[in-house]
Amino acid sequence: MKLARDTFAARLFPWDVCWGQDGPQAAVLELTKVAQRAAEHEFTDYGDQRFVWFWKAGGDWIPDLDNGGTGMITLQMMLMQTDGRRIQLLPAWPHEWTADFKLHAPYKTVVEGHVENGKVSRLHITPASRAADVVIVPEAAN
Repeated sequence: MKLARDTFAARLFPWDVCWGQDGPQAAVLELTKVAQRAAEHEFTDYGDQRFVWFWKAGGDWIPDLDNGGTGMITLQMMLMQTDGRRIQLLPAWPHEWTADFKLHAPYKTVVEGHVENGKVSRLHITPASRAADVVIVPEAAN
């Protein structure tokens, strides 16, 4: 993980808009603050288009839908990541963010819940047999 984080820190072209991968990669590396900043940027840096959700052109055209797509991937990776059968919740989720979520995981699994103040509540796993594979990742100091 140290090598991966050092490599990320040394990247020559940081980019957290359009189809830039800073957000998803930061989430995988459990760099919560970097992922948070990227997600916020993806959903607030619109430009001056007539319709707010028509993102400004970051690398392509207007409307640049890549911003929303990358932002959604970042949010999902911040909330949930999978590794084989293991389902990790909150690997890069900011303590101060609240969310209701319903996410699909491998092996026909659906993970639903609520997170507030860094704690998951109302957690429901379908099928129930997959609940043993769910791990809530302790908040990292990053």
